[in-house]
Amino acid sequence: MNERMDDRPVALVSGANRGIGREIARRLAEDGYLVLAGSRAPARVEETESIVEIELDVSSDASVDAAQRRIESAIGRLDALVNNAGIFGGHESVAGYDLERAHEVLETNLFGAWRLSRASLPLLRRGGHGRIVNVSSGAGQLSDMNGGNAAYRVSKAGMNALTRILAEDERSHGILANSTCPGWVRTDMGGQGAPRSVEEGADTAVWLATLDDEGPTGGFSGTASRSPGDPPAGGRPAPSFRARRARTAGWVGRRGRGARRASRRRRSPRARPGGSSPQLRARREAACRALAG
Repeated sequence: MNERMDDRPVALVSGANRGIGREIARRLAEDGYLVLAGSRAPARVEETESIVEIELDVSSDASVDAAQRRIESAIGRLDALVNNAGIFGGHESVAGYDLERAHEVLETNLFGAWRLSRASLPLLRRGGHGRIVNVSSGAGQLSDMNGGNAAYRVSKAGMNALTRILAEDERSHGILANSTCPGWVRTDMGGQGAPRSVEEGADTAVWLATLDDEGPTGGFSGTASRSPGDPPAGGRPAPSFRARRARTAGWVGRRGRGARRASRRRRSPRARPGGSSPQLRARREAACRALAG
């Protein structure tokens, strides 16, 4: 990997060797990004001209640091980070959950996203328009919390909190951070009985990774209270995110109109590859409709 002269925007996607992560990587590459597909098993990544494998175990400080050093030396920047890597654990509730197993779930789902975000911030800040997307779950939404799946729910609730903190802390650096729930998707985790395809599951994450500078930040979007093994439920956007979308027509987001004008002046041409293409506009509009319910 030696892409310092490559003018394409650069995205790092964790857990990109299968399922939703692989589809996010494919779609971002299709939209003009150079995608670094992070995986504990990089040999399983399907490399193309626009998708490059990178060994990455988000539960390991050494692995995350090594990956960031490789990106720094080979490319020197990062435009989008998608924290997709995650594990489910088990269906047990609080009383019956093995705490050692719970630690493993939180180490990957919560601290893994925290670890990778922290390591990536210098590269994301460099361009002034970084995007952080945390692939979370409605199972971690406090306003609609159910029982069971204790470690998974706690890890995703923590990820949603991490998103809000990052959004506030990194606002001055032009970084937009959002969480999304892909819903119950037909993956190894979700099983073949899930109602949603990986293409549908990846839609909102791709949209959030490619937001314009005036886009929303600190939001959560997706289907309500969904986790693998939950009974089927009608999908709807999280109310808090829907309300924010209603307040922020025209991608003003929580940044405000003054920030919108300033961000337009400093926007990098790398931030929106192919932003005027009819296909990209159609995908963005479809994602907006999904968020609007």
